[in-house]
Amino acid sequence: MAWPKTFHPAGLIEKLKQKIAWLQQQWRSTRREIERLRQENEQLREERERLRQERERLRQENERLKRQLEEAQRASKRQAAPFSRGRQKADPKPPGRRPGAAYGQRSGKAIPKHVDEVIPVPLPARCSCGGRVKVEKVEAQYQHEVVRKTIWRRFDIAIGRCRVCRRRVQGRDPRQTSDALGAAAVQLGPEALALAVRMNKGLACIIHKM
Repeated sequence: MAWPKTFHPAGLIEKLKQKIAWLQQQWRSTRREIERLRQENEQLREERERLRQERERLRQENERLKRQLEEAQRASKRQAAPFSRGRQKADPKPPGRRPGAAYGQRSGKAIPKHVDEVIPVPLPARCSCGGRVKVEKVEAQYQHEVVRKTIWRRFDIAIGRCRVCRRRVQGRDPRQTSDALGAAAVQLGPEALALAVRMNKGLACIIHKM
């Protein structure tokens, strides 16, 4: 059997290949679209679950606020005392420390073993009523004070010159606040500068008010 003159097998095969390639491309595109829709559906499901949980939380919050409102309305009708804390205890304890041995453990700062200064505090000559005052006893009171002492330091600074570059070299101690010499050789120490900054920046408003 002979092929018709108008029939071209090579061309038909080429067209079939193109058709198959187009169908494969459409199939891949459809598959990607299905995957995208699946992901969107998953996101919508998660969002729906989140909204459901949020709705449940709001419902519970609404119920709690309603209960509080009802309790407040009932309390206002009972004319409860201001600042009432609700139901009181059946056997409340009396306020304050208990007297005598039931006071509990007493605590306080320890009395110092060494005292640097003793200051007598005498009685006034007369009472506010005009009568004379008789001494009965003397009680001790202790005060712990921190005193700052002003000191002068002298730095004997060695000054030399490099043997290679002939540059001037000057010694430096960590406690120095500046390398200046000559007319500016008298300076404030680091603690004095820190105190001045603290008074200027941190205590200026307090000093101004005083």
